Amino acid sequence: MEDNNENFAQSSAETENTNDNYRESDAFNDKGYYDSYDYMKDAENVDTKYEPCTAARVLLVLMAIFLNVLGAVIGIIVGAVYMGKSAQGYKSYGKMLLIISIVFLVLDLLFWISLASFAGQLFSMFMFY
Repeated sequence: MEDNNENFAQSSAETENTNDNYRESDAFNDKGYYDSYDYMKDAENVDTKYEPCTAARVLLVLMAIFLNVLGAVIGIIVGAVYMGKSAQGYKSYGKMLLIISIVFLVLDLLFWISLASFAGQLFSMFMFY
């Protein structure tokens, strides 16, 4: 019985110590505001010799998605160029950009083909009546 009380005391002391460590490393500062991650400082630390900068990554993905066929074609070209570089950061990003661009190119082409088909059917319907 006495041995169980000692084990309980040790485990509760370890729990309190863990909780104190958690409070020290908590993501909230003294004022209760959340300390967000500093993306600007992280962007300054990117070595563009080994990987593309964050702004270029975001811009190229958004361009591949929102500029329809033209953006997807540009994304495929840039992705292929990045995959040809020797740095691993460029290769992995180029592969991801290439996949995203091909997927959105296929989706865009399917959309335009279905739109043309629908317009053709609509036009032919009015021609016969």
